[in-house]
Amino acid sequence: MAAIGVPAEDFQMKYLRNNSSKDMAVNGSVSSVTFEYTVPADEKFIVSRCNILVEDNGLRPSNFGGNNPLTNGVIIRVLDDDDITIMKIFNDDEPLITIGDFSALTGRDVDYLQVASDRAAQIRWTFDKHSGSLPLLLYAGQHFQAIVQDDLSGLDNFWMCLQGRIA
Repeated sequence: MAAIGVPAEDFQMKYLRNNSSKDMAVNGSVSSVTFEYTVPADEKFIVSRCNILVEDNGLRPSNFGGNNPLTNGVIIRVLDDDDITIMKIFNDDEPLITIGDFSALTGRDVDYLQVASDRAAQIRWTFDKHSGSLPLLLYAGQHFQAIVQDDLSGLDNFWMCLQGRIA
């Protein structure tokens, strides 16, 4: 009988990082800060989901954590392996300026939790729900990026993680 499923070593969780840091609660207001995952040479990454966490004390759909709506926002895009060609800017080329904007991006409501004295937004962006049951396919050298363009250093926690498998 043939095995059905994905070998454990092929299952991947990849945080978007700036250098080695996954902490996206940074100040990108003077110079934008890019967090990314780059697919290694000779591999393909089949992305089924992007998990996002934003944690802060004044979290509401109409703001971005304790911040008011952002001025420049967060851009999420795929950059080709030439490091120049933008393959896709998600959310209809608009930056995310509120937590509520993630609902439009993901096609589902944002889940809010109470964590100690903070509120947390857990966001699950499942790609195959947007594409007719097909995941997002990234090729060797392509970059999945989130670009922070405002001061988010006051957030208690902010990260993004791709979930999928190597092909």
